[in-house]
Amino acid sequence: MVSSVCWVPREESLTNVFGVFASDGPVALAAEAELSAAAAAAAAADEAAEAAANQIKPTDMVLVAAAAESDFSTLEVYIHDPETGGLFVHHDIMCGGFPLCLEWLGVGPSSSKKNLIAVGSFDFFISIFDLDVVDALEPVHTLGLQQQQQQQQQRQQQQQRGKGKKKHKNVMAPDAHEGPIMSLHVSPLKEEALASGSADETAKVWDLSTGSCLATYKFHTNKVQVVQWHPCEASMLATASYDRTVRLIDVRQPNVAVSAPLTADAEACCWNLSNLASLFVSAEDGSVECIDFRRASSGPPAAAAAAAAAAGGPAAAAARLWRIKAHAAAATALQQQQQLPGLLLSCGLDAAARVWDLRVRSTAAAPARKKGSLASGVPK
Repeated sequence: MVSSVCWVPREESLTNVFGVFASDGPVALAAEAELSAAAAAAAAADEAAEAAANQIKPTDMVLVAAAAESDFSTLEVYIHDPETGGLFVHHDIMCGGFPLCLEWLGVGPSSSKKNLIAVGSFDFFISIFDLDVVDALEPVHTLGLQQQQQQQQQRQQQQQRGKGKKKHKNVMAPDAHEGPIMSLHVSPLKEEALASGSADETAKVWDLSTGSCLATYKFHTNKVQVVQWHPCEASMLATASYDRTVRLIDVRQPNVAVSAPLTADAEACCWNLSNLASLFVSAEDGSVECIDFRRASSGPPAAAAAAAAAAGGPAAAAARLWRIKAHAAAATALQQQQQLPGLLLSCGLDAAARVWDLRVRSTAAAPARKKGSLASGVPK
């Protein structure tokens, strides 16, 4: 099962991740003295072909997919060659709990690497892996866990108290999430600011340069399914939840939020690139609606929740610009592309991916050509 996918920007990956093995060829051939000249030449040709296949070209497209089996989970790094149309797994990385969301990072704490992936899972912390490291056994950093030096100090203290024989577990940081990590989004304007949403009903903002939590926001009364930074306003963060509300937070004013009700549990959202005061939100009932935050209610958490209690009330009518029944089942993903702001992509568990022309006042959509539930979509 593939639970989430994430593109890696071009030319961010090392061109030859397997370069460390380049010297193995002559050693291996020398050890096999019985090989004939023809066999040695064939082996060298195969090695050269394998090295060329493993080399990532500037024109290649890199996609990371989170795959889960019954007893383990992996991050599969795919290479797509637009020239030949080929798609293959370049390498994979073992990860911890069942992965729920992915986000590519250009910066990370205590690391000079610039090609990282953040993974949210059923674990209560965020794991950050280096995509340029093959067969990585551990993440380069974890957000929400006490770091190694602090854990080592605690273990030494436990050993001094005569408790050192017990198996040590990960120690959660005081500002960690208290539930699975359901959504991640890095700011397009401040690459060190990472937002996370959790089943503990909170959203958090992390500083990737230090690995610390900057703020926690408790505006929802159920799981936070979506977090989405505004593409032009660095302090504006949208969140959507299973409490059937979508909220806009100014991270500089943690006690006030703008809120609008939804018709069902939120699934995904993205900003309207043609009108950046509005947001597209998809829901579990298959609907997609456009919310204008300028018409939504605002105030502290209690007041915003009361104003957004009824999806069919005045607050909903004021904030909702339009609503369509996009899918017969949950609409699990929404995306727009900067180059095509008039089009909106939606996909869902009804085995359909649909492209909507926002310039046409119609809710008609062509049927899907292939069957299969779709749980994630990313633009490129």
